Amino acid sequence: MKNPFHHKNRHSVVDMFRPPPGYLLDQAIGTTYSVDFVTLTSVMLAFADAESDKENGPSIPEQLFAFTRLSDRLKLFVNRGCILLSGVRESSRICAIYDSLIEEVSLPEGSFHPKLWFLSYKPKQTPENAGAKPIHRLLVGSRNLTLSNSWEIGVKLDGQSTIGKRRDLVGDVLSRYLSSIQAFTGCQSSVLDTAIATLPSIEFSLPAGVTECSLAIQWPGETELVSSLPATGKAAVIVSPFLGKTFVERVTKCFEKVTLISTRREIELKLDENIVTSLQPNLFYVNDDASAEVTTRLSLHAKLYFFETSDSQLMLIGSANASRNAWQGINSEAMLAFPMGINKSSFLEDFIHKSKSELQPWIERYLPDDWKNREPETEAEEIDNLLSEAQDFLSRFTFELIYAPGESQLWLKALDKRQKSSLDDLIGREVEIGAVPISMLQPDHERQWTEHPLGYAFACGITFEATVGRLTQFVCFRIRHTASQASRMVVLKCSKDNFADYMAERNKELLRSELSAKQFALFLSSLLFGRANPSGKRMREIVKRKEHGGSSGAGSYFDVLIEDVMLACTEDETRIADISRLLETFDGTDPDGNEFVDADFRIFWAEFQRAFKTGRKGN
Repeated sequence: MKNPFHHKNRHSVVDMFRPPPGYLLDQAIGTTYSVDFVTLTSVMLAFADAESDKENGPSIPEQLFAFTRLSDRLKLFVNRGCILLSGVRESSRICAIYDSLIEEVSLPEGSFHPKLWFLSYKPKQTPENAGAKPIHRLLVGSRNLTLSNSWEIGVKLDGQSTIGKRRDLVGDVLSRYLSSIQAFTGCQSSVLDTAIATLPSIEFSLPAGVTECSLAIQWPGETELVSSLPATGKAAVIVSPFLGKTFVERVTKCFEKVTLISTRREIELKLDENIVTSLQPNLFYVNDDASAEVTTRLSLHAKLYFFETSDSQLMLIGSANASRNAWQGINSEAMLAFPMGINKSSFLEDFIHKSKSELQPWIERYLPDDWKNREPETEAEEIDNLLSEAQDFLSRFTFELIYAPGESQLWLKALDKRQKSSLDDLIGREVEIGAVPISMLQPDHERQWTEHPLGYAFACGITFEATVGRLTQFVCFRIRHTASQASRMVVLKCSKDNFADYMAERNKELLRSELSAKQFALFLSSLLFGRANPSGKRMREIVKRKEHGGSSGAGSYFDVLIEDVMLACTEDETRIADISRLLETFDGTDPDGNEFVDADFRIFWAEFQRAFKTGRKGN
C-alpha cells in the first residue's frame, strides 16, 4: 500500500466518488459528521461524472442538474446541527431542495461521527460492457463533506457480489450498521433497503500487499471501539487533530513507546505536563504555516493509528479522534483495521523525518520548553467555545414546521418547552439566536435575525410569509455573541407537519423560478449528454440558432441528435424518465415570457420515445 501521507501521493477526494470507466452510479449512501451544500453538490456532480465550470463552486443550474440526476439514488446521514452554509455564494433558496436527501442523526450524548460511503455502480449498456457486473465501492476515512484544506486520509475498496465463502465480513458489518441507523432514525428509503440486502454478499478487493481487513464500528450502547485495540504493546503511533487526555494517557501507559502527532493548540489545551514529558522526544505537531514543500499550507484532520505488539501489528484509518468519546462508546465511529498495511517506519520517515537530522517542513517537535511558554486560552478561543456550546444546545432542540396554505404562512414551533431554560441560560451569557428558513435567507440583511428571535418559537411560534415554492425543512440559525459580534450559522432539519402534499409542487416551483428558458435548454443538454459530449455541444448550437431567429424545425433536432440521444438513453435509461418529468415541470414560459421548451423539441422527444420503444422491442 502506498504511503498516503507522502504529499506526492495525495489525491482529490471528489475523484474517489467518480464512476469507474464504463459505469454509472446506481445508488449512494453516505455518513458524515458535517456537510455543506457546495461540497455536497460537487460530490453529486462527480457521481454523475461531471464537474463544475465555476472556480467558486457549483452554479444554480449545476445544483439542479445534480439533484435531478440523483434525487432518488442518494441518501446522506449527518450529525444534527452540522449542516453548514459555508461557501454558498448564490441564492441559498435552491439549497432547500436537498431536504429530501439529507437525514440528521441526533445521538443521546455523543456525536454521529463516521465518514464512510457505500456506492454501487452499474455498467453502461454498451457492446464493450457485455457481461460486465456491478461494482460496489466502500470509502472510509477522515474527511467530512465540507470545504477543507487539510491533511486527510481515506481508503477505497472496490468489490463485487459473490456466491459462497468470502474473505472478510466487511459487508456484513456495514449492513448491520446501516440497519442500526435506519432503526434509530426511522428513515424509509429504498436505497437504504437495497444496500442492507446487498452488502452481505459483497467481497471487497484489498490494496496490494494487504491480505485482510475488518470494519470496526461503534454504535452507542454496543461494543466499544477500544475493544479492537491490543491491551498492551511495544509501540503505538497516534495521528489525530483532536485529543482527549483520558485516551492519550491510557495509550502512554499501555505501550512502551508512543509517538503522537497532532496540532499545537490541542496539545496545549488538552494534555498535561506529565503526558507531554512522557511522550518526549516523540511528540510532534503539524505546522500549517510552514508547508513550503507542498502545494498548499495544510492543517491536520487525518486520523491514523499504529499499534505494535511482540507478535502483531495493527493499523486503523477512519473517523475516530484520539479521545474518550471516540473510542469508549459515546460517539458513533467507523474505522478500517488492517493487520498489515503501511509500514510504520516508512510512515514515520516520510511524514515526519526528511532526513536523520531534519524534520519535514510541515512538522515541528513539541518540547517541554514549549509547554512552559504555552499561551493561555485566548478570548477569541473562549468565545468560539461558547458558540460551539450554543450550537450543541441548539442541536438538541426539537422544532416543527407547519404550513398554512390559505394564509400563505409557515410556522416554526419548539416542541419541548422544557428546553427553553437552556436558551435562557445562553441569552444570559450574551448569546442571541435568530431563525430563518433557508429558502427565505437574505445575505447581509440584519433585520431578518432580530425580527425572528428563537425565543418566539417557544411561545406562540415564529411566523414567515411563504408560498409553496418557499417550503423547506431546513431552517438556518444564526448564533451570535453580542459583545464581540462573532457569529456562526448552522442549519437544522425540522420535522414537517403537513408538507407531504406540497413537496412535488414545491420542487416544481423551485426549478421554474431558478432557471430561465435559455438556462433550461443548456440544462436539458447536460442531462442528455453531459457537458463535454460533442452531441451536447451540437444541441447547444441549435438552441443558439433558434435564439437568434434561425429555425430548422424538429427535423434539425432529428437529423443531428436522434442517434446520439438513442445511444445516451440506451447507456442509461433513467435519462428518459428524468427528461419526461422535466418537460412536464417546464411547461409554459419563464418570467421574461420565453418558452421553456419549444414545440420543435416536444415533437422531437415524442418521436424519439416512440423510436426508442420500437428499438427495445426489436431487441
